[in-house]
Amino acid sequence: MKPILFVFLGGALVMTAANAQFGRAQTTPRFSNATQPPADQIRTVASPLLEAPAVSTANSSLPLQDVVLFSSGVGYFGRSGQVDGDATVDLLVRAPQISDILKSLVLFDAKGHVDPVTYSIQDYIAARPTTTDLNIDPNSSPGAILRLLQGAQVRIERQSGTIEGRVVSVSTQQIKDGETLRTVESATILTATGMTTIRLDDVLSFTPLDRGLADKFAATLEKRANSLTRGLDTGIRPITLHFRGKGRRDVRAGYLLESPAWKTSYRLVLAPKTKPYLQGWAVVENPGDEDWQNVNLSLVSGRPISFIQDLATPVYIVRPVVAPQIIGSATPQTFGPGYGGQNDITATIPSTNRAIIGGNNGNQFGARSGGGQFAGGGFGGNQFGGGRGGFGGNNGGFNTAPLDEAAQAATQIEIQNQVDAQATGAQQGNLFVYAIDTKVSIPHSQAAMVPIVSENVDGEAISIIQSQNQIGALTAQNGFFLRNRSDLNLQGGPIAVYADGIYGGDALITNVSPGESRLIAYAVDLDLVIRLESSDEDEEIIAINSTEGTLQLTKKSTRVQKYAFRNKSSASKVILLQQPNEADWKLVDPKQLYEKSNDGIRFRLEVPAKKTLDYTINWEKPEVEVVALRELSPNQINYYTQFSKIAPDLKAKLLNIIALKKKANDLTIQRAAQENSLKDISDGQTRIRENMKALDRTSPLYKSYEAKLQTQETQIDKIEAEIDRLQTAETTARQAVEDAIVALGNTPQQGADGVKKVVPVSPTPQVATPRAMAGFGF
Repeated sequence: MKPILFVFLGGALVMTAANAQFGRAQTTPRFSNATQPPADQIRTVASPLLEAPAVSTANSSLPLQDVVLFSSGVGYFGRSGQVDGDATVDLLVRAPQISDILKSLVLFDAKGHVDPVTYSIQDYIAARPTTTDLNIDPNSSPGAILRLLQGAQVRIERQSGTIEGRVVSVSTQQIKDGETLRTVESATILTATGMTTIRLDDVLSFTPLDRGLADKFAATLEKRANSLTRGLDTGIRPITLHFRGKGRRDVRAGYLLESPAWKTSYRLVLAPKTKPYLQGWAVVENPGDEDWQNVNLSLVSGRPISFIQDLATPVYIVRPVVAPQIIGSATPQTFGPGYGGQNDITATIPSTNRAIIGGNNGNQFGARSGGGQFAGGGFGGNQFGGGRGGFGGNNGGFNTAPLDEAAQAATQIEIQNQVDAQATGAQQGNLFVYAIDTKVSIPHSQAAMVPIVSENVDGEAISIIQSQNQIGALTAQNGFFLRNRSDLNLQGGPIAVYADGIYGGDALITNVSPGESRLIAYAVDLDLVIRLESSDEDEEIIAINSTEGTLQLTKKSTRVQKYAFRNKSSASKVILLQQPNEADWKLVDPKQLYEKSNDGIRFRLEVPAKKTLDYTINWEKPEVEVVALRELSPNQINYYTQFSKIAPDLKAKLLNIIALKKKANDLTIQRAAQENSLKDISDGQTRIRENMKALDRTSPLYKSYEAKLQTQETQIDKIEAEIDRLQTAETTARQAVEDAIVALGNTPQQGADGVKKVVPVSPTPQVATPRAMAGFGF
């Protein structure tokens, strides 16, 4: 297959888009007076993007030769023709398309030079507001417009007469009109005889009396009217291409414009005892007014970056406002200390950029027609060979047999024999190109379906079941596992499936690169009854060890899923079961896994005809739980000593820690009891002393209180001494617990082989969390 090269794929002009309505462009050549040709040599050419009357391309100077449509919504249009001497060609485009032309236009003059391209910016200048404009909105009422003239002298023509004066104010008021109220505007005018108020619904016209204000008023209204009527204009604007040279010679032009994205649709034919057959069609639309006559059509699949940038509208930079410099009295100034050596002062020499228009340093295009100049800055002389759809290249077509008349037969062999793919595919960098092998003609405002794929494919018919791990009945779908063993990139699109000679259903696929596989589902499989019977989970501790004052418990969770498949048909069925991929769960038998995808994980099994198959999937999930011994009670620690997986020496140390914790806790309880007793005595003494304040010091009750206080003071001394002893003993006991926990270290554990082992532990064990997985075979 010949290489396919496009100037926009090899250079810096790939990623452009448009923001224009699809119309038609038209080119009109013009010549200088020195080389003015006869009138019959001045010809026009239509491009696919303007709505002026269609111009015959057979006699045009730059007829449309190449159309390259991208799936990203842009199209490249290449033109070529001949000019004589110094010539100009008007490329007529709609105003919104000018930015796309400025962003993507490429010009080529094989034996001459390309001079600057010119176009008018009058539309943009007229639309730019100026400081002299009045703020008149298209929806402004007469009162709103008159309010802009507040304070000015005006002449107002009314049905009842003329009034002149200065506008004082404009307001609205409610008036009764029969049974309803309506709002009317009114203006207060200062006349020579005094103030008067008039209703504006009686006004026929008003005019500013100041000549300068009247001119400003008229100019603003004229500009607003022009902006409103601009939408009635055809919008066709010329972009003038200038070619300079001698004699008749070939010139070329190419540009990108917004185009409908080409689409694909497929037909998959499944028949017994024959290989699956895939037929693909490209849907191409020409919404413009120019017929595409025998153009080189290429369809590009990929996602080049496309964007819209307004290059046509003049950009005005907002400059800062700087106040006039006023020199005042000098004020004292201080300076900081200096340090370091002498500063090197390097003069900055501005670089000079020189655009090369038609120079010898530009890109050179065309493999057969010789070198030429690229209109633009020098690109170091990159060379682009000619080829299908390539700018500046010759018509390097792929000549194959023309498309036979499509048959209506329903069998695979008949379809395959009567439909030939009319495209040759090739990888172009990161893009994939379908170059149509024959010339294509599509009348304006018409569309066409072009066959681009016609070949046997690999794959197998399957039944697809998608489970969400919910107990209950599931639905199966008839599907096909498509394997793209070809060198073609299958662009995403719909697939109409014909199975066993009849329509089977519709499916969708995303882009399938060479070597990839894809599942498609096209109908509900009524011959399969599926149910997830159970999904039981359990958990066990498989190892316990200690490290740095903690217990590390290694757990294993298990899940057992039981599916039941009943095949009611008379043929065996291959089933692809898909369910979510929970990354922390692992298959006990990895051989059960068929493949992974972005959608989940898949299992493949086969159910015999008229049989029921039970299918079990066993999962396990390892987890690590870290328990801080210092925060556990003796009963909680005792819980972990009951597990059979704990080593005897670790169990003994834990039992010792339990005893030490209990001793420390008992001392804490005793100390708390003594402290409560001390508090009770203190509270009683406070009550006695309050009572003694009201008694005579010589009374018997007072004397009794004194004796009791003396006895309690003796008790307090003993209790405080006991509290001190208990606190010391408790501190010692707590330290013994801490020493015992620290002494645990990495406790060896009994292994399955009877040898004591130290289980390696991560400093911060964590349970695995689900994450997205890269897909294969999807």
